[in-house]
Amino acid sequence: MNKLNIVFGVGIIAGLYACSDSSTSSVQEVCDYDSNSGYYFCKDADGNYSYAILPDGSTQEIPTPIFPDSLGTDSTSVDLCTDALPVFSLNGIHYYSENESTFYYDENCTPVYLVESDIPLSSSNEILVTSSSSEQGLSSEQTTISSSSAAVIFNPNGNERTITFSNSGVEINDTNCVEIYESTAKILCAGDYYLSGESSNFQIMVMAADTDKVYLYFNNLNLKSSDAPIYVQNADKVFLMLIDGTNNFLADASSRSATYTKADGSQDTTIACIYAKDDLTIKGNGSLEVKGNYNNGIHCSNDIKIKDSPNLVVAAQNHGIKGKGSVEIEGGKFTINTTEGDAIKSDEGESEGYNAEKGYVQITGGEFTIIAGDDGIQAYNYVFIADSNSTPTLEIKTGNGASTNSNSNSQFGGSFGNSSTTTDTTSLKGIKADSLILINAGNINLNSADDAIHSNGTIRINGGDITIAATDDAIHADVLFNLNDGKIQVTTCYEGFEAYELQISGGETSVSASDDAWNAAGGSDNNSSNDSFRPGGNSTSSGIINLSGGYHHVKTGSGDTDGFDSNGDINITGGVLVIEAGGNIIDKGDNGNVNYTSGILLGMGKQNEGVPSNGNPTCFSNLSANTRFSVVKNSSVLSTFIPSQTYSTGIYVNSNSGSFYTGGNYSGGTETFFGYGENGSISNATQINSSTCSTSGMGGR
Repeated sequence: MNKLNIVFGVGIIAGLYACSDSSTSSVQEVCDYDSNSGYYFCKDADGNYSYAILPDGSTQEIPTPIFPDSLGTDSTSVDLCTDALPVFSLNGIHYYSENESTFYYDENCTPVYLVESDIPLSSSNEILVTSSSSEQGLSSEQTTISSSSAAVIFNPNGNERTITFSNSGVEINDTNCVEIYESTAKILCAGDYYLSGESSNFQIMVMAADTDKVYLYFNNLNLKSSDAPIYVQNADKVFLMLIDGTNNFLADASSRSATYTKADGSQDTTIACIYAKDDLTIKGNGSLEVKGNYNNGIHCSNDIKIKDSPNLVVAAQNHGIKGKGSVEIEGGKFTINTTEGDAIKSDEGESEGYNAEKGYVQITGGEFTIIAGDDGIQAYNYVFIADSNSTPTLEIKTGNGASTNSNSNSQFGGSFGNSSTTTDTTSLKGIKADSLILINAGNINLNSADDAIHSNGTIRINGGDITIAATDDAIHADVLFNLNDGKIQVTTCYEGFEAYELQISGGETSVSASDDAWNAAGGSDNNSSNDSFRPGGNSTSSGIINLSGGYHHVKTGSGDTDGFDSNGDINITGGVLVIEAGGNIIDKGDNGNVNYTSGILLGMGKQNEGVPSNGNPTCFSNLSANTRFSVVKNSSVLSTFIPSQTYSTGIYVNSNSGSFYTGGNYSGGTETFFGYGENGSISNATQINSSTCSTSGMGGR
């Protein structure tokens, strides 16, 4: 089991806006983070801790309701069953990790593992491992294991079931488990089926028992159908095995006329080129091209899993790959192009009611090239991106991509792509989830005609290299945006980072925005036609910015724009922040404060409404474009940066302040990717005067 079960439903979101003291986080989380172990502990609907999310993104289930007063390990406490130290403890129960599995000891000192392996494979590829309790502390039950990059190879021995297609008919060698009816081959039994040949109008229909596992081996299969070429009407699980070195092709018709009677008596119409009513797994390292001319490319009413390294090309009128229950992708190469729908989608819970274990998209490897007519990746529950199998690479473009004329709309700062094909209510987001987006790793390039990364709940980024161009917000979360590590470069957007609370504790970021670069305020950005984060919306709600680490640069366009904009407090307790503001450097709420404890703030702009009350802020004036500004103490550079524009005022806050210089040559130090430098020395620079800072600007918006 490798699922990220975040209990973070829509019904809970409203309760997350409760505020606490301004010096602490104002968001009450359903998942708690333990810095000692690096685990997230997540609660179920009853408020009990039910899952622990490991640093690699895998999830370990907590088997019984536990009510801890605190989280973390207790290094002084030794378990009677072992001398090893636990990886974490909950209310006196110690948990240990071995071979990527987590367990605890019962009263007999027998290890009890929290998660069992669940990797369905064809019998020809299974490896059965039996462990006795005396050898590894495990029960004698058999567990199926396999490499995540297992090859699928066809070595015929004459006893396998085969279905061979041609335009003159179809050949089968098992009439007990395969029935031919007109232009349909009906598979009735569990087992392996090897499919090859070419037909311009034939369908494979799986009508097996509820407990049957069916393996369809694609061996250079080229199949077109006036309906769905692959239709899984009933089975336990179906596996599409792409034999290594093969090229396979499936295409459906642009219309539907047939209806089918399901086992429960209800009627069904296929809505995808590959249409499965039960769990679907795609495995192997072969190639498969799917053309969904009618609606979706690949659609599963339950869960879709894609393993190994297939080369998958999907073109669809609507959604590219949709697993209603979930979509899990471990690796492969994907080219997905949709005319109107999402490229990758999971939406269970949207109409049925929230389910903590469903409605998610999980990507732990693979290369993706996506052009979407709607959202790139969309999940009703959560989206999780990590490098558990390989470092994922995602190139996502939605609509016509980011608008470069971001000031063309006075309310929204852009037209959301091509106005002839897009409306105010169209969602053209790069990555979107209703509850949570968690990114631990990946090389991600987003070119979005709407928000690039959007959650109606929380966004948490712990790593990765992310490049963003967006017509609307670069990163938007209704509740919390938490950045712990990673690199984010926003080349163009309306607003950069936007959430009720911005909690930035690490990473390197650079944001170029036509309006506010960092904006903390209450409200929702789910519907662009009623956007309370924007001018004319509800600006009375408070927000909070907590900056505690990392290196960050923001730049805003001219006019009434802010580098930092919070309707509440701004707390700077660490990190480095460089602001280039076309308008206000820092804009705080009418009742908010700018609180400084440590870190470095270098701000440049036309005015500054938010001067920190601590840290001995020092101001200066008249910075020229493309002329280096440096702060030097005892011949060592504390800070240096070359502004891209001319600014009339500036502010510098650093508990270790020095003298100000312009011009000169910088050498011997270290620089971030956006050009901020530390240490080293400056030569041939000119010292300039500094002054006591004074507040200017209206603020409070």
